[in-house]
This record gives sequence, structure tokens and C-alpha cells, in this order.
Amino acid sequence: MLRSLNTTLRNDPSARAIFISLAVMMVIGCSLTLGLWRYQTFDNAAAIAALQIKLDAEIDRRKIMETANRGELDGIQRTLYTAPDPKVALRKPSAVENWQINRDNELRGTIARMERVISNQQSVALALAQAVEKATAIAERAAAERKIP
Repeated sequence: MLRSLNTTLRNDPSARAIFISLAVMMVIGCSLTLGLWRYQTFDNAAAIAALQIKLDAEIDRRKIMETANRGELDGIQRTLYTAPDPKVALRKPSAVENWQINRDNELRGTIARMERVISNQQSVALALAQAVEKATAIAERAAAERKIP
């Protein structure tokens, strides 16, 4: 096959022209592909460098913000957890405040008692349901043993 192609290319000028044009197009295509690949590689490298610069700037900005936030939180913690000044006298609550405190305590107690009653009722209902299921199962077994319809 190669001999016949070689002979055809030597003897036929139009076949030679087609072969040469195909070879030139293949060289141009390969060169274009290689050039575009290199262009894309350098373009990606430039984009990565730009992103790295943005990332470094963002990291620096976050470090500054973290330092500022940490200082603010440390100040708040120092304020909250310092020992109280013993010289400052605590004021006594007024009669209205005492009434509100007592009312809140009574309401909390009432709600707690109601929740206990409800949970007791629920546990009794659950136990009753289980007992009914057991009784039904026993009755079904007894009926099956006696073959009562």
C-alpha cells in the first residue's frame, strides 16, 4: 500500500499537491493547537496569580478584623467577670418587684405541677394501652386454642 501511494505521489501531480496541502494543514493545526494550549496555560497562570493576591488581601483583612473582634470580646469578658465592687450597696426590690418575683415563682411552680400531671397521665395511658394489648393477645390465644369462632 505504501509503495502504491509512493508511486502515485511521484507520478500524479494533483495527488502530490493534495498530500502537501494536507501535510501543511496538519502542521498548521498542530502549531495552532500548541499555541492555544500555551496561551491558555499562561492565561490560567495569570488568573491564579490574581486570585492569590486577592486571597492574601482577604487573609490580611480577616486578621485585622479578628484582632479587633478579639480585643472587643476580651474587653467584654474582663467587664463581665471582674469581681463586684463591695462598696456598692445593693438596693432592695420594691413591693411591686417582690410581688412580680413571687407571682413568677408561683406560675413556674404551677406549670411544673401541670407538666408532672400530664406526664403521669400519659404514662398511665401508655400502661393501660399495653395492658389492653396483652389482654387482647391472651384472649386471641385462648380463642385459637379452643377454636371459638
